[in-house]
Amino acid sequence: MVEGLRRSITTASSTNALSGLKIYASASPSTHQQFIDDTLLMGLVIIKEALSFKAILSGFSATSCTFINQKKSKLFFFNNPLAIQSNISRIMEFQRCKLPSKYLGVPLTDKPLARSTWEDLITKMEKILANWTFRSLNLASRFILVKSVLQAIRQYLYSALTTLKSISNTLRNLQRNFLWRGLEKK
Repeated sequence: MVEGLRRSITTASSTNALSGLKIYASASPSTHQQFIDDTLLMGLVIIKEALSFKAILSGFSATSCTFINQKKSKLFFFNNPLAIQSNISRIMEFQRCKLPSKYLGVPLTDKPLARSTWEDLITKMEKILANWTFRSLNLASRFILVKSVLQAIRQYLYSALTTLKSISNTLRNLQRNFLWRGLEKK
């Protein structure tokens, strides 16, 4: 179903009903990003763009017999007058939010990433390791858990964000200590 939504957004963009956002002057504009049933819409902060997005979402809802979840849908504005923010929020019927936030588990922020951005990941890995530590696992079992679970958790965020070297070292140390624990020759 979301393929139909993508096509509607792409058609609106090609007919100039949507402008989208340009990261830099020579880049082509981005109007959306999709991951399974999650869609991130991007556009200029103008009434015309909001009305176009609203029409696309309404058409999608009507043809797919689904509803847009108003409680999960959010609007983010960057350096825009409050009057325009209020008008667009009213048109879209979504709540206004501020950064920092998360999208699909990835932190969204308008500031450079600091160690605190990665604390959730470190805490999550520590909790997982705490549950595994009490089990009697041989080296091969620990190796499989590190490769299949811990590496996957970390790779997801690494694919979306650049990390500090100290964070990489911390995560690597957590995994290494779990893998080689209890062995005299590490």
